[in-house]
Amino acid sequence: MAHRSLLLLVASLLLLSTIWTVDAEFSPFDMVDDYVGNFRSKLDLLKRKSLEQRISQDFDFLMHNETLAFGEAEEFDFIIVGGGASGAALASRLSEEPKWRVLLLEAGGPETETTRVPAMHPHLLTSPYTWGYLTVPQKSACLGMVDKRCSIITGKALGGDTSINDMLFTRGHPRDYDIWSDKGLKGWCWESVYPYFKKMENAFLHHEFDKKFHHYGGPVHLENPPHSDYSLAAHLLQAGHHIGLDTIDYNGKEHLGLGIPQVITSHGKRHSVAKAYLEHAHHRPNLVIIPNSHVLEVLVSPHTKEASGVKYFHDGKVYMEKACKEVILAAGAINTPHILMLSGIGPREVLEPLGIPVAADLCVGCFLQDQISFMGLNFVFDLPLHDSVHETLHDPIHNPIHEPIHIPIHEPIHEPIHEPIHEPIHEPIHEPIHDPLHPHVDPIRVFRHGLDARISIPIEHLEHLEEDVAYEEHLHRAISLDGHHEANHVLPPLTKPMEYHVEEKLFEEHSEKEHHNRAISHDRHHEPNHVLPPLIEPKEYHVEEDLFMEHSEEELIDYLRYGKGPLSTTGLEVVGFVKTAHSRDRTPYPDVQFLIKRIKYPACHHFRGLNFRPDLHDSFCKHHQPLEGFNVEVVLLHPVSRGLLTLHDRDPFHQPRINPEALNDEDDIDVETLLAGVHEALKLAESPALHELGARLVHERVPECDLGHFDDEYWRCAIRHMSVTKGNVIGTSRMASMMEKGAVVDQELRVYGVHKLRVADAGVIPNGMSGNLMAPEIMIGERAADLIKKEWMI
Repeated sequence: MAHRSLLLLVASLLLLSTIWTVDAEFSPFDMVDDYVGNFRSKLDLLKRKSLEQRISQDFDFLMHNETLAFGEAEEFDFIIVGGGASGAALASRLSEEPKWRVLLLEAGGPETETTRVPAMHPHLLTSPYTWGYLTVPQKSACLGMVDKRCSIITGKALGGDTSINDMLFTRGHPRDYDIWSDKGLKGWCWESVYPYFKKMENAFLHHEFDKKFHHYGGPVHLENPPHSDYSLAAHLLQAGHHIGLDTIDYNGKEHLGLGIPQVITSHGKRHSVAKAYLEHAHHRPNLVIIPNSHVLEVLVSPHTKEASGVKYFHDGKVYMEKACKEVILAAGAINTPHILMLSGIGPREVLEPLGIPVAADLCVGCFLQDQISFMGLNFVFDLPLHDSVHETLHDPIHNPIHEPIHIPIHEPIHEPIHEPIHEPIHEPIHEPIHDPLHPHVDPIRVFRHGLDARISIPIEHLEHLEEDVAYEEHLHRAISLDGHHEANHVLPPLTKPMEYHVEEKLFEEHSEKEHHNRAISHDRHHEPNHVLPPLIEPKEYHVEEDLFMEHSEEELIDYLRYGKGPLSTTGLEVVGFVKTAHSRDRTPYPDVQFLIKRIKYPACHHFRGLNFRPDLHDSFCKHHQPLEGFNVEVVLLHPVSRGLLTLHDRDPFHQPRINPEALNDEDDIDVETLLAGVHEALKLAESPALHELGARLVHERVPECDLGHFDDEYWRCAIRHMSVTKGNVIGTSRMASMMEKGAVVDQELRVYGVHKLRVADAGVIPNGMSGNLMAPEIMIGERAADLIKKEWMI
């Protein structure tokens, strides 16, 4: 018997040696000899390298794509500024036409493997992947923030906000778009934009979704968060039924109720628009992508009022590129108006005092609107959440969540998909290999390199973990030892530097040492007017280690193997859309949104990056017995308050002046709507489904508001102290008819008074949205591409 076992072992090792291709220094015999001893060290290696921010192999095309080396190129057909939700979609669609040469400029750099871990979301909010924007001090909101200044979270990376946000995919209510049409914006009603939402989707949903309203085969990968269990979600959905909130697919037919989140992940990893649109388009010889390029201004002829190109800062120099057809700004609702005003397009009374020649007197930056959310509702459980609750998920009588549906959604759409973007198929290269040392585990399946391709490898087969994660192969590429890419390793300069003397003084005041010291400051918010030139990056960025330390090795490996567990989610359990008693109309139209997150109190990761005063943060998040719980974030979807974005000065590296005038409407409608939302959330927590777990409100109060009890006066005060801006900014480049006040672009997204210039981002949205802006922004990019193709007769 022993001889048979030995023969089996030798035969298996010979089989491994013949069909598993590995580097010379590793062999199957080494793997067996060190099988157990090296496992823990490899796990430590994974943790360490995750913290070191190695560049992800998912964006290797930025390091090796020869299309980036157009050394002699001086003119493009289209120049797109901003590689976020709309810009990435637009660049991909326009470059489908081979005869068009497209340039995409992005101020940030590529994503990293760490940014793709969903649990990193709260840690990214104060990272170099954001612009670090702060509002001016507010009078009626953000009173619990440092200097009463709200943080406006805006992504600075290839992928934009989709590289750092909570990944939540919401289309909005159909009435949102019909209002656009009612205002004379032809082609923007729900019936017109709905096909774009289906076109973009690659939906792998399994909880309570309506197949008729989803699509399979688009570039944007949708999943439900792959929790280890849905115990809390099940209780929350049951609680919703008790107070009249049905379980819904909020991207389907019904728009009032609670539902399981739909997020842009693939196998539990963030699937940003850079991954969705650009990874499959980068090989096109007519598409040039230049990251780390800070656009300074659009070049507009003072005589013809025509946009002819852009100036941008890259690798320590200023360059100029020309567009023979159009320049399209897709830099977001903060950066696009900033660029427009620096280019002479904006209110005359703002530009002339700064010495900026006026090319077009438009109300750029006017009508700024941002959703506001109240963060002060934390609940804890006196009883633990039992895994056995998971069994009720598939009980149609006791649980509203339906049996998972594993059949893909093959809904046809009526909009053409010119170049279908298919999800890569990770098929094994060889037949499964049975492990002689662990016959009880699944067979090894050998895949090509890449973390995405190795999600099914059992835990016992991860001895060479660093190769599975595919970090080591990058060490020999153009990456500096400190873990950050250098811009001049990404591509050679596109053109020779242009002569640039007039504004040279604007750059002299920013020394490299000064930028470095600011960039690595632990309190970035104390530099309110500071935006780094994009290539003067911090030399080192330390991810907070507690993200990894608080997770067990089993949870970490579960994430690598299956894309599941705590690391695969931001903690968001349930999303709700609620029409409160304070709603001012009779249509089925939500006025608040619930974002219900599981928390391990008092960790308070959901408070990170929001600029709360340290004393207020500590009063809610420290000196408490560790308990499981949840936070209900109450989001004001349609604020009445309107703000303004303008310039501090003409320095393109200074932040614009952002004043949302949050919660500052005359009749306090915004505060009263949030208060009505708080009452709905309290009713939810008091329902039998949560009461049986001992759910209770954390009895910590905002010191300035503490009168000893939780009455309406307390909540009104707390709302003004603990409400934050969501960064869902709209209206700063407003789409409207020419005669309407505040109009910047027409229904074709063309800037009034300036030829060959468009805006295609959230800034064009003319009125509030019933949800997050990521999906509408992608839709705007898709529609902008069709508008441009139609105009240029493709």
